[in-house]
Amino acid sequence: MSAFGGDSRGIVVADANDCVSVFGAHLLTSALDAAGLTPRWEIASAVPPHRLRSADVAALPSHVRKIAPRIVVADPDILATADFVIGFTELWWPIVDHVRALHCPAPALNLPDFIEDGESLAGASVSFAALSDAAMRHALSRSTTTQTPVANQEAAEQFWTDLADVCARFAGVLGRITD
Repeated sequence: MSAFGGDSRGIVVADANDCVSVFGAHLLTSALDAAGLTPRWEIASAVPPHRLRSADVAALPSHVRKIAPRIVVADPDILATADFVIGFTELWWPIVDHVRALHCPAPALNLPDFIEDGESLAGASVSFAALSDAAMRHALSRSTTTQTPVANQEAAEQFWTDLADVCARFAGVLGRITD
């Protein structure tokens, strides 16, 4: 049984950028909702929304800033039972270290870098173990890349559009899990 709720699996979003953690967790939750996967998958943010600095939120593109993030904040029980720890720009390593200290074996990965590996798993369906193994291999074999949201308004809007696309693609991968 998971701390996330019943038999559902959980993902902790622990991005080095606080706004990306909070709003990325919301986008991933929305993608899972759209794919009908929220009963099986739950998302928690390592960053509580109240920790966001108003200047950072004000710098977001207007369509992102208007989102009222609905997220669960990761507590120690959630961190200890996570199935994945993800970042979108760069992982927030103190959270990953904390998860490891709780003896949680969840793969920690940068989701935009992993998405092609996740999508390339053979077949129309995949077991959770196969996805987890692929994520672990990816996390061990790839160096962490950093993709930061930029100040340029057009590039920032493209960053958030790309992030929403990655979330939708990952929801598609999770929807193929058969167990």
